[in-house]
Amino acid sequence: MKRDDASSTTIVVPQLKNAHLTESLVKEIRKHEKQVRILILVNDLEGFPIFEGADVLYTRDRNLSRSWNKGIRATRTPNIILMNNDVRCKGKFVEELSSLNDTHISGAKLRTDTIAPGMYLEGWCLSFSKVTWLAGCFNEEMSLYCSDTYFQYCAKKRGVLLNKCSLPLKHLEHKTAHDKRIVPDRIHRLLQDMKTLRKILRAEEKEDAKDQ
Repeated sequence: MKRDDASSTTIVVPQLKNAHLTESLVKEIRKHEKQVRILILVNDLEGFPIFEGADVLYTRDRNLSRSWNKGIRATRTPNIILMNNDVRCKGKFVEELSSLNDTHISGAKLRTDTIAPGMYLEGWCLSFSKVTWLAGCFNEEMSLYCSDTYFQYCAKKRGVLLNKCSLPLKHLEHKTAHDKRIVPDRIHRLLQDMKTLRKILRAEEKEDAKDQ
């Protein structure tokens, strides 16, 4: 089995309400990708939704970073793709995303960050190897935002490169996190996670200065 073929990859999708989005995503992926494994992380505090064509892990966790780590820990493939459930899929994408995972983190769109200065891949679609994750998993001090930035920041310091792919994927833009009925404390969590990231980076800068 090649490390970059679809059967060596698990797509991990967090689910908090809006199950219809998850159902649509799974159906669209399965239309184009028959071999890839799909794992849905159900973070709803009640109910037992089942998604045909995917495995389900009932994480029951509103800390997204911790849910990601639980899901990735449960996988058995060398390649991981993190994907939001508010994504639409119009074609094959797995092999292109995972083909450089030994040396890269890949994704669909780049953005500029001001807290950790530089370019980073947007967190709604990230592909990386299990080895990259084991070297530094998602920081659970940041519960909803910024941990994907810090994950990439740390990986880049270890020499991992970022790779933007042209993919048949469309992000519907924050159908869960920006819905006040689902995440009523979003602004508070955003500000808290930004504060946490700044604190972590300042502490690392001080440690780096000591070593010089």
